[in-house]
Amino acid sequence: MVDGKAFSAQDGSMDREWLKVRRTLLKSVKEDVRLRLGDDPADLRAYELEAKKLSKRRYRVSSKSEILAEIETADIVYGGDFHAHGPAQRTHFKILRHLAPERPVIVALECFDPKAQKHLDLFLRGKLDSETLRKRAHWDERWGFPFENYKALIELAKRRGWRVEAIGTSQGETLGAQGLSRQDASTAKKLKEIMLRSPGSLVYVVIGELHLSHLPERVSQEFSRRREVSLREVAIHINAEAVYFQLAAKDLEHSVDVIRYTDRKRFAAGHGKKPAASGKLTRFCVLSSPPWVPWQSYLLHLDKSMELAWSDEAGETDDFDPTDHVLKLAEWIAADLGLKDVVTKEKTHDLAVYSASDAKLWRKTETSLTGADLETARRMLVKGRSFMLPAAGVGCLAQMTVNHASHLASEYLQMKASRRKRQVWKFPHDFQAAILVEALAYFGSKQVNHKRQAETISDLRTELQTIQPTDEGRDALRLALDQRVAELVYFHQGRRRKRLVKPSRSGSYLEAALILGRMMGERLYGAYRARKISKREIASIFKTDVLRQDFGRQYDAITVKLARAVGTEIAPSGLMPVKGRRERL
Repeated sequence: MVDGKAFSAQDGSMDREWLKVRRTLLKSVKEDVRLRLGDDPADLRAYELEAKKLSKRRYRVSSKSEILAEIETADIVYGGDFHAHGPAQRTHFKILRHLAPERPVIVALECFDPKAQKHLDLFLRGKLDSETLRKRAHWDERWGFPFENYKALIELAKRRGWRVEAIGTSQGETLGAQGLSRQDASTAKKLKEIMLRSPGSLVYVVIGELHLSHLPERVSQEFSRRREVSLREVAIHINAEAVYFQLAAKDLEHSVDVIRYTDRKRFAAGHGKKPAASGKLTRFCVLSSPPWVPWQSYLLHLDKSMELAWSDEAGETDDFDPTDHVLKLAEWIAADLGLKDVVTKEKTHDLAVYSASDAKLWRKTETSLTGADLETARRMLVKGRSFMLPAAGVGCLAQMTVNHASHLASEYLQMKASRRKRQVWKFPHDFQAAILVEALAYFGSKQVNHKRQAETISDLRTELQTIQPTDEGRDALRLALDQRVAELVYFHQGRRRKRLVKPSRSGSYLEAALILGRMMGERLYGAYRARKISKREIASIFKTDVLRQDFGRQYDAITVKLARAVGTEIAPSGLMPVKGRRERL
């Protein structure tokens, strides 16, 4: 059992500097959000305080299987949502996907208001496609957060034959004093009606995280007069900050994904109303991301929304410019690794980052590249991959996510640290160079979000067995596996083995380099966090000139150092070889 107040440095090998830097990052990102939104209203501050108190309660390590076991007998599940952060919605998708097919389920979503119910019903009956639903529900005007993140939930409901209930409220209903409290009261009444209308069904609610401090109590109060009702409730919180830093202080932030709060008493928010109905409320917390990542996602969403709104008001058609976001992440990663002087404002004024949908990106690409390089850039765009064009000082941010932004920022940092002047796309000559560049980009993104996870050799073998011989991805997987075996031969036997797989397409080399780069980045991060490779050594690798003629020897030296530090395979912790890997929530 874990007591949040009982942690001390002597309980584990705590990296105080690592924790301090990340607490500072979280504080900085929150301050940036506040600068854009202004001070929180009083009721929101009160809800945040209640949520903070709840997150500091006693807990123990749990698992996805325990969540599913509790849900089997539950009447209602309250799923916390951080609206701008895709992993929050994917957490609930993964849980719902594993529910027993015979149990009737109703998915209650805050992101749709009751006016959208008729359109939801048509979608579930196959009368509307998802894009038409988005337009008719006025999603962008009313909700505004990425529709793609919620799309998987409603499509799963459609496939399973589940009902989806719109339980959102209009903005006007929540404005003013006690707006959140009024929303909880209104939502509780809707949930009571849904449950009475469909006895025996599991009601799975996806609603803003802060509501989980109050809503369960409100729902129980709605049933308090029905003495025969004894609700079984489950609350699934997302990425509690206090829990994360307590686990990180004991070096458990990599290995623990789920905790269960162990206090037996119900958490009452102090409404002063009639007592709740008797029943059982079980609370879990899923740690799908470090706590600063959802806030960075929110910051990215805010800046994109504000910039596009200003463009519309001015009658302009400019796309969102993510340059500042990428630069800030590059500066933070550089400072964390002792490379602060590499990305000073004087040295980064020439960077321009474009979203994949920005027409300027393709114009810049066409004027900077020719032949095979232009085709590779086109392939990267189609595949949704972020990349840098060093000669042009141009970056492509393929997806508006923190993982992509930090990945691009890290590639930019490697480019500046090593003074690289061109992309590493001349295959097969640049194959190892491309692997290391991808590894460092992935490593830097892991500095921001260590919950990212790369493939293992076992994953490659399994995928290779399932791909058809004519599939173009087969050559890339065969090449990746062949290269990894060559690295292992060099480590164990000290000899360089000739490459046995020689694809005819340069695209196969690129895809293999991206796969192997993520694998190497995972090992590199594991070695760094285990203190088997120092910060100075990491900085030195960032400065490696991957275009030098003798780079092959440096590459071999890096792979040997990694093998000695963390073994020859990847584990979820990045520290020990394992068979397979567990599915993260």
